[in-house]
Amino acid sequence: MASEDPLLHDTLYPIVDRLLAIYPLPKEEEETPHPEMAEFHSFVHETIMEYLKSPSGIRSSILMLKSVAQHSPERLELYAPALLKLLSKLSRDHATSDARSPDYEATVRLIIMTLKICQTASTFSSEQRRQYLANLLVLVDKSTSAHLCQFLLDMGREWALQRRDAYPTMKEKANLLTKMAAFETRGTELFNQFLELIYEIYSEPSLRRSELTSRLEPAFMLGCRSNDTSLRERFIDLLDSSIPRSLMSRLTYILAVQSWESLADHNWIYLSLDLLLSSIDAEMPLSSSPSVIFQQTASPMAQTIANSTVRDVVRPMRRLLFYDIQAAQDTWVSVFSAVWSLLSRKEQTDITSHMVMLLSRDYHIRQSELRPNVIQGLLEGIHVCRPAMSLPAHLVKYLAKMFCSWHVGLEYLQCSLESVRDDDVSARDSTYDALAELYAEIAEEDMFYGLWRRRSIHHETNVAITYEQNGMWPEAQIAYEQAQSKARDGLIAFTESEYCLWEDHWITATEKMQQWDILFDLARADGNGELLLEAAWRCKDWAEKDQLAVVEEQLQQMSAVATPRRRVYEAFITLVKSPGAVEKNVEFTRILEDAMQLSLRKWIAFPAKMSSCHIPLLQHFQQFVELQEAVQIFGSLSTTSVQNIERKSADLKLVLQAWRERLPNLHDDISVWSDLIAWRQNVFSSINKHYIPIINAPQQGNTSNAANTYGYRGYHETAWIINRFAHVARKHDLFEVAQQSLTKIYELPNIEISEAFLKLREEARCRLQVPERLVDGLNLINNTNLIYFSTPQKAEFYTLKAMFYSALGQPDDADNCFGQAVQLDMNVAKAWAEWGRFNDKLFTNAPSEHKHATQAVTCYLQAAGLYKNAKSRPLLTSVLWLLSLDDSVGTVAQAFTKFTGDRALWYWINLVPQLLFSLSFQEGPQAFKLLLELARAHPQVRAILCFMHHQLTFSRPQGVFFPLRTLREDHAMLKKSAEHARQMKLQQGVDSEVANAELAEIMKRPEGKYVDDLVAQVKTNNPLLALTLENIVEQFANRFKATPEEEIYRFTFMLLQDAVQVRSLCLLLHDLYSTLGVECQSSCRKPRR
Repeated sequence: MASEDPLLHDTLYPIVDRLLAIYPLPKEEEETPHPEMAEFHSFVHETIMEYLKSPSGIRSSILMLKSVAQHSPERLELYAPALLKLLSKLSRDHATSDARSPDYEATVRLIIMTLKICQTASTFSSEQRRQYLANLLVLVDKSTSAHLCQFLLDMGREWALQRRDAYPTMKEKANLLTKMAAFETRGTELFNQFLELIYEIYSEPSLRRSELTSRLEPAFMLGCRSNDTSLRERFIDLLDSSIPRSLMSRLTYILAVQSWESLADHNWIYLSLDLLLSSIDAEMPLSSSPSVIFQQTASPMAQTIANSTVRDVVRPMRRLLFYDIQAAQDTWVSVFSAVWSLLSRKEQTDITSHMVMLLSRDYHIRQSELRPNVIQGLLEGIHVCRPAMSLPAHLVKYLAKMFCSWHVGLEYLQCSLESVRDDDVSARDSTYDALAELYAEIAEEDMFYGLWRRRSIHHETNVAITYEQNGMWPEAQIAYEQAQSKARDGLIAFTESEYCLWEDHWITATEKMQQWDILFDLARADGNGELLLEAAWRCKDWAEKDQLAVVEEQLQQMSAVATPRRRVYEAFITLVKSPGAVEKNVEFTRILEDAMQLSLRKWIAFPAKMSSCHIPLLQHFQQFVELQEAVQIFGSLSTTSVQNIERKSADLKLVLQAWRERLPNLHDDISVWSDLIAWRQNVFSSINKHYIPIINAPQQGNTSNAANTYGYRGYHETAWIINRFAHVARKHDLFEVAQQSLTKIYELPNIEISEAFLKLREEARCRLQVPERLVDGLNLINNTNLIYFSTPQKAEFYTLKAMFYSALGQPDDADNCFGQAVQLDMNVAKAWAEWGRFNDKLFTNAPSEHKHATQAVTCYLQAAGLYKNAKSRPLLTSVLWLLSLDDSVGTVAQAFTKFTGDRALWYWINLVPQLLFSLSFQEGPQAFKLLLELARAHPQVRAILCFMHHQLTFSRPQGVFFPLRTLREDHAMLKKSAEHARQMKLQQGVDSEVANAELAEIMKRPEGKYVDDLVAQVKTNNPLLALTLENIVEQFANRFKATPEEEIYRFTFMLLQDAVQVRSLCLLLHDLYSTLGVECQSSCRKPRR
């Protein structure tokens, strides 16, 4: 019997079974009726007991026990403990085994045989029953064997429909059948059989309203979302027949009675809509009184409508809504609002309380990432209800944030403000708080500020918000601080919300001002962990062990809620503590992947359309990319030595150069720049801590200078990033922030000359923009030793010095410094441009001094030719403006004509319309010359799309041709109109000289000749080009010509406008005469009132 050979077992089994059938095992207290078989019975008993507990011979013992169960079922009680223990072992092994293992099917067969034996057992103790049921639940939940699952399903069918014994109880049956919902993942056929079983149970009259059906309600609801159409409709029809058909009963069932937890993973709005539509009288005709047209016409469509009932429309619509959730959402919004309007006031109150309870259910969170989800549909339906349904503001805020219902939640809260009573202060404040939080979450800053302008009680709040909205952070910080001081001193009364606004936005303003040391002390005193970490990120060196320990302690004290920001801190700490390659740093990779997943989930939670709230998440992803690149840096540092520092430093340069090129936009928030700078400075600090000991170590040979150069890589990058940050802060008008940032460069032991130059230049420019610090800026430049700087850098310093003199009202000194700057280097575009602006300013102050305009034009042209980028365009515009202000002698025009440098023709193309317009004025000759040069320099023809959209920033000289052609057509039209006017005057007997005066005046205008010459020039130089462009224009004119109907509409509209204007004028005159007491003499009659 110890053999594991299945063939031997199957051969011997009929013999043993026959013997046990002839000589069954006696009861334990009875003597055997066949004494000669006592030894056989003893052998059977001992074999079963031995091998049930042994890992070998299990199959043989189960086969013997199977025969015992068939012929002596009362004897199973003796073997029940060992049998159930064996079943538990087999269940555990089966749940953890691989379906491809060779013993998998054999284990399945053993389990099935064991279960069959247990089914024949007459009685189990309560403990044994619990153990047996627990094994069944494990098998139902974990088994992937189709054979075993089918057997379990058949067992459940027998339990539910055939067995009426006390055991198993209704509760045990329901537990087993409910667990079988897991069959949904084991194949469609098996799951459909399970749903058929559930339907049979609910269709069985003897089980109606029993404990079993009550407990199987979650499984029944699964049938209502089955993908099998016929099966799903049978479930829904069964559900429909169990609910009263009145509208209020249906709504109460949907919102209050039915628990939707079993469908919480799916959008069940289609099912609730199905129940509502089912309340309609299906036999009612589709058209209550078919019209005569329907009755008399022979149209099949009309006959169909006349002969159809409501069932013919509603039934197919109920079926289709399951397949299109968005259509179901839209239909629910329309149907629910219509149903709401039919309810009485009391019924609306009841439905509102039911809706609040339904929206508050915690199981909805399981479909928070589903789009669209049930909460979106319910809120949209609530929003369009009239009269409005009243929901708690905090509930709407929560639902809007968790279920991506931002806009409908905001709309609802905004509308609810109009219905809040004036004396209900708490409700109004709650709504304001919810609105403010939602606006802040989705970065609708202007709406947030507008809300607080409307809500604020004190003038100080409005002042501070105005400063903040305009980016005036120093003033905003002072305003918030003053408001808090007045409130603490009892000078002004305040609300909790307004005081919290002052505190929070004072912190925001302090963050913008980069005063992180103050915030660090404040956070440590208040126990604000998040603010403490943000401040420590920027003002502490995380590479230091002591400070890193403090940060780790703070992270552990914070709540366990994971955020992308927290994961960034944890990833960097892991990187510092265990630097190495990515494949070795498993913990770092895990944290970074978790951070990415958190960011993606947050992205999904925001509105579908891209908006300002998505930008911080994009910046998070840049942080993740740089964290991955930082692994390379730390891995390189861990293997850097004196011998390979040059090669390792060259490898780092590739990553650091990529970081230099990957910066935020200039207009991005200063906090974004601050965060990036802080992160990179932490990395640069780690580089310095690894490199400085190496370069300070004794060097061999002559490699010391090279090693020093490479060893200070971290300091050089730190200086570069600080200068860049100071430049951005200056552009944001945060001059103190820029100045504080630049002072950190003094703390660096080694920087490059170029970074020292940039640092001094930014310092000077910061002081140049603050009138009170002009003298300090000039002293800074005068005290700077220029020996170490290159010639272009010296020229820039002289330019800055000239700008300071100009701002201080010393034009002579400024002019001398500008002259020195261009003498040092003629190719510094900045010097020429600023000298031009300086002369332009002098000319503006003294319009009669055209020598300043002449100098300005020369400087502007020189700077534009040197820039050759977008900076050239405003300079050329200024040149054209100065030409229009020339004197009668043409002083400015002579300077323009004498200029022989690079005219930057490419950037004049943008000004072609202005040049054509200038042909009619005194700067016409200069404009004509430029147009000729443009026509010669750019003869190619490109796409004509720009012309179609009236964009004159052409990439080729069709930018000259099309505006030129338009001007020529306008001039021809003007001459034609003047000729027509002349003929009319001659017919009226007007003197010929008077009649010809207007035409002669037009003929004298110079632009006509200029236009003809330019067109002739284009046609002469590029005849094929001109012909092609003319054909294109004709094609446009023919293909886009207005139809007669469009012309009639246009003329009718023009006549209507004229009539309205005349009528309005008549009414105005009548009212005026009536006011003055004068009889109206106009042809307008008194208007009818």
